[in-house]
Amino acid sequence: MKNYILLFLLIGVSYSCRKVVDYEVDFPGEQLVIIGTVSPNSGAKVYLTRSIAPYGDYQVIEELMITDAEVFIYGDSLIGALEHSRGGLYSSPPGMPFRAGESYYVEVVHAELGMATSAAVKVPEDIQQLDADLDFTGKLWPSNEPEARLSFSFQDRPGENYYTYLVRPNFPGSSFFSVFPVGEKNFESCGINNTYMLDTCLDGDVFELALHFGLDGRARLASGEERIYNQLRFELASVSPEYYQFLTDKQSLESGLGVADPKPTFTNINGGLGVFMAWNESVRILRF
Repeated sequence: MKNYILLFLLIGVSYSCRKVVDYEVDFPGEQLVIIGTVSPNSGAKVYLTRSIAPYGDYQVIEELMITDAEVFIYGDSLIGALEHSRGGLYSSPPGMPFRAGESYYVEVVHAELGMATSAAVKVPEDIQQLDADLDFTGKLWPSNEPEARLSFSFQDRPGENYYTYLVRPNFPGSSFFSVFPVGEKNFESCGINNTYMLDTCLDGDVFELALHFGLDGRARLASGEERIYNQLRFELASVSPEYYQFLTDKQSLESGLGVADPKPTFTNINGGLGVFMAWNESVRILRF
C-alpha cells in the first residue's frame, strides 16, 4: 500500500520547510510488540502492545496495551512465567534468578495475535571498580540552578562493551536529569552520547567521565507539586549489543536536527516486533 507522510521542520515558531515523502509500506497486519529487559538486579520486565498500520486514525498507547497474554522466560530451559502488573507490563516475581554471563529469551502467547519469541540475549558481566563523586562547580546552569558535577570512573573489560549512565533524584517516579558529559575523549569518535557509550576509545582501561547538570534540590512533579530532596541516584549499566542498538535507533528517531527518511529499526523478535535486551546495572546514592 502507498501512504503519504507530511513532514514539518519547525525552526523558532514558524514552519520553514516541508517535505512530502512517497513511502511504500508493507503492513502485514497487527502483531505483538515486545520491549523487554532482563537484569540480575532488576529481574525481567516485558512491555506488550500491538502494532498498528502507519495510516488512519491516531490511537493512544493505552488502547494498544496487551493485558491478557501469557509471558514465559527461558534460560537453558523454562524458568517461569512473568506476572502482569499494570497496563502492558509483565514482570518476574521476586526470587526469580538471573545471572551475569548467561543467556535468556522470552516467549509470548496471545489468543488473538498468536505467539512471538525473542532471540536469546546474554547478560553482561558486572561493572568493575565503579567510583562516583558529586560536587558543585560554582557556576550557574542556564536554568539558573547551581551547576553540579558528577564524576565517575570504572574498569572497562577487554573487548567491545556498551554502557548507559543515568542520574535522577533518589525517589520513585522522578525524572532523569539532562546531563552534559565532559572529558578528555573525542565524544563523537568514541561513541559517547549523553546517556550511553560504546568503548571505542578504551579496551580494558580505566574510564573517567564527568556529567554536568543543574541541581537545586527541588523536583517538579507531573502533578504540579514541588518536592525537596538531598540525594541523587546514579546508575551505570553494562548493556547488551541489542540494548545499545535500541538506544541508537531511539536517538536517531528523536533527533532535533530534522526528520530522516523512514527506515526499519532493529528487532530481534520472531513472530512480532520489538527488542528484548539485557543489562547489568550498578547504583550509587550520592548526598549533597
